[in-house]
Amino acid sequence: MKRSIAERLLELNRRFYEGWGGEFASSRGRLHPGMERTFLELRPSGGLLDLGCGHGRLARAWKEGKIPGKITHYAGIEFSRALLGLAPAEEENLRFLQADLARPGWSGEIRRLGFPVETVVCFSVLHHLPGRENRLGLLEETRSLLPPGGALALSVWQFLHVPELAAKVLPWSEAGLEEGDLEPGDLLFPWGRGGKALRYVHHFDKGELEKLLREAGFRVGRVFRSDGRTGDLGLYVLARKE
Repeated sequence: MKRSIAERLLELNRRFYEGWGGEFASSRGRLHPGMERTFLELRPSGGLLDLGCGHGRLARAWKEGKIPGKITHYAGIEFSRALLGLAPAEEENLRFLQADLARPGWSGEIRRLGFPVETVVCFSVLHHLPGRENRLGLLEETRSLLPPGGALALSVWQFLHVPELAAKVLPWSEAGLEEGDLEPGDLLFPWGRGGKALRYVHHFDKGELEKLLREAGFRVGRVFRSDGRTGDLGLYVLARKE
C-alpha cells in the first residue's frame, strides 16, 4: 500500500476516535466474553501492556479484581486524547501513555516507563492499521518488548458473515478513494451512534492472521471466535514469543 493512502486511512480513523470517542466509549463498558476467556486461559502475571487501551476498561476491570492472574503492573497505550481523557486516574503501578501505534518507535515509551512486560493484549486494534507491512511492523515491535515465551493476545473484528452488517459496508468513493488504492480485505464501515462517521477496517481471515503472527516471530496457540449478538464477531488468537 502506498504511504499516502495509508496516511489517509489513518487520518480517517483518527478523526473518528477524536470526534466520537465519548460515544464509542459509552458502547464499550464491560469486557467482551472473548476478553474474559482470554484472561481465564492466560492468567497473566507481572506486567500487562494494553495496546489501544481506549478509555481504560481493562485497567478498571483489573482494579476491580475482575481479571484472573497476578498482574502487578498495568500500562495502556492509546493515540486518542479524547479516549484517554475518559480513563481512570493513574497510580504508581497503573499508567497511560499517549502514543500512535501506527508510528514505529512507540515501544520506546514503554521502555522509558520501566514497567515489566510479561503479557501484551491488543484487542480490536490490528484491523484498524492499514497496510500489511505496517501490521507486521506493529507485531514485530510488540515482540521486542516481550521476554522469551511471553504472551500476546489479540482480537480482530469478524462481521462479513452477518448479512445486515455486511450490507453496511460502503464504497470507497465515500472516502474519496478507489478500490485499486486498497489491499484485499480493506473495508469502509460507518458508525451510526450519534451521527455519521467512517472507519477503515481490515477484515482478516484466520489463515492470514496466523501467518502474520508467525512471520513476526510468534508461536500461534489457541484460536477462537467470540463476542457480539451472534457470539462470533471477534476472532481471538493467543500466541507466545518464540
